[in-house]
Amino acid sequence: MIEVMDALLPRDGQMRAEVTAHRGVVLVRTRLSSLTAHNMVLSSLPRHISRVVPIEIECEPDLAAITECALAALEAKRPGSFMVRCRTRGSELSASEVERAVGARIREKTSRRVDLKEPDLVVHIEVIEDFAGVSALPAGLPISMKSVRDNIVSSMRYILKRTGQSQR
Repeated sequence: MIEVMDALLPRDGQMRAEVTAHRGVVLVRTRLSSLTAHNMVLSSLPRHISRVVPIEIECEPDLAAITECALAALEAKRPGSFMVRCRTRGSELSASEVERAVGARIREKTSRRVDLKEPDLVVHIEVIEDFAGVSALPAGLPISMKSVRDNIVSSMRYILKRTGQSQR
C-alpha cells in the first residue's frame, strides 16, 4: 500500500487506500483519472504490487448492474472487438458466469464482436464483496507488473541489438 501512496500522493493528497479482507487486495480511490493513477503506479515500478486495474465505473455487485456498467464503459470507446475478463472475491457470482453473461449482452446490444485472442478492448470486471468495478481498456494496456517488466526487458534487448551492444 505504501508504494501506491508514494506514487499517487504527490498528485492527489486526498487519495485513499482501503485494505480489503482479501490478502493483497487494496481499493484505491483518487481524484485522478483511473488511467492516470494506473500509469503513475506502474511507472514507479513497485516491487510489491502484482496487478493494477484501473476502474472507470463503480456499481453494485450484481449481474444486472455490472452488465449495464460494462455497456456504459464501452459507449465512448472506438468500435472494435472485445473480450471480458472478471475476477471475483467474496462474492457468490462466479467469474466465468459474469464473463459469459456480460459478453453475451454486449454482443446483443452492440455491433462489437468477441475476440478472445486479439481483442481491441478488454472489459475488466472486479467484484470484491460489496464492490464492483468495470473498465473497458485497450487490450495492450499492461495490468500486471510482470507484463511491465517484460516490456522493459524486451525494449532493452531491442536497444542493445540496435546499438550493437552485447547482452550480458
